[in-house]
Amino acid sequence: SAQRLETLSHVDTVVLDKTGTVTNGAPEVTDVHEIGKDFIHLAASLEYVSEHPLSLAIVEYAKRKQIDYTSPVEHFTATPGMGISGIVDGKTIAAGNRRYMDALGVSFDGKFDAAAEDGKTVLYFSCDNAPLGVICCADEVKADSAAAIAKLQSEGIEVVMLTGDNEKTAKAI
Repeated sequence: SAQRLETLSHVDTVVLDKTGTVTNGAPEVTDVHEIGKDFIHLAASLEYVSEHPLSLAIVEYAKRKQIDYTSPVEHFTATPGMGISGIVDGKTIAAGNRRYMDALGVSFDGKFDAAAEDGKTVLYFSCDNAPLGVICCADEVKADSAAAIAKLQSEGIEVVMLTGDNEKTAKAI
């Protein structure tokens, strides 16, 4: 708004969080690539204990497909900027970005990386250190984001978008 722009008149740089600031903050599942057995059940059960917006999208997807997502999760761990892991139904399930899977030694052979170029967030899932599946999510850019960013730039303010997504997804947004 105009009032907010006036308060920024002494600022050189503004950093915007992508999710919920530039985008609507309500990602939805767009693509599911199942590799292993019980993929959505295991993935949604793990994601159910996380509060991340992408986790909520995956749980909503499981609900719509009427797939159980209520298996207890033991030893839940979140690694900021990378992913999450835990034990579901006696299996070690991990979910996260490509770097997280690489760190775990799980290879997806770059097969799903192209989805990031379309602005989608690609989430990789493994089960006991083997590929389990991939879920792509997308979050729509807010209708007024481009105009707001253009206005800030016209005022001489550098605008930087902060995101945990990879560079290809960030560039697409």
